[in-house]
Amino acid sequence: MDSIIGIGGVGCRIAKKFEEYSQYSVYLVDDDEWEGKNTLVLPKQSSVEDYERKCPSVKKFFTKLTDQSLVVVSGASLVSASTLAILEQIAPKTNLSVLYVQPEVDLLSETKQLCERTVRGVLQHYARSGMLERIFMVSNEQLESVVDDVSIANFYDSLNNFLVYTFHMVNVFNHIDSVTDTFSEPSQLSRICTLGVLDFESGEERLFFPLDFQNEVRYYYNVTEQRLNKDKGLRKKIVNQVKSKKTDNKQVSFGIYESEMGYDAGYLLCFSKATQDTEI
Repeated sequence: MDSIIGIGGVGCRIAKKFEEYSQYSVYLVDDDEWEGKNTLVLPKQSSVEDYERKCPSVKKFFTKLTDQSLVVVSGASLVSASTLAILEQIAPKTNLSVLYVQPEVDLLSETKQLCERTVRGVLQHYARSGMLERIFMVSNEQLESVVDDVSIANFYDSLNNFLVYTFHMVNVFNHIDSVTDTFSEPSQLSRICTLGVLDFESGEERLFFPLDFQNEVRYYYNVTEQRLNKDKGLRKKIVNQVKSKKTDNKQVSFGIYESEMGYDAGYLLCFSKATQDTEI
């Protein structure tokens, strides 16, 4: 079981979506109260600096973390500044990754823009230094272009559902046997990444973050049992599709899995060695 840690309002809302799946234990950390047994309320502070400097000890709260933990956070709220202090306290207990959701930065106040840039930048440097196993970058603006037919009333809820479902599916693929695959372990230097979906027929990719300097991409093909048994040219089609995406600077690999959903679907995980559009 993986531990999911939501920090701040956005992080907690997304983290709670993982409760739908039995593979995860969820923790919520915010300066407002949330329902649930694993919740921690931080003292409200008046500034970004105070959220980091005055962050209390959280070691007792996180005594039952599993070997793998995912911190979910967005720079949209000031409480996200406490993420850096929390990570330093729990890093020795678990292998840490971060799911960072970038808000629509242009709509934030000047103070929140500064907080967002700082948190996003420092987290990427934590990943590059090896303190984090990986940072998954997601842009709400980019995600909106991926999710079709989103109503205003359910806008963020729809985006969060789609994000968590995609993350969960890729996580499942990484823990089960494939029908066949060409995967190898990503480079230890490729710690900044994003998720995406793949149109099974056209090969069109839609990423959740405009990741620059991609150097590795893993493609996940989720195929119905009927097609796996009857489509004799399927493997060749997939191999040719994946090969067409390879460049001198980008390595590609793929895995084929049997779908239990009754339809075909494609997902991808893109890696980069470079920090993304960051000023600190």
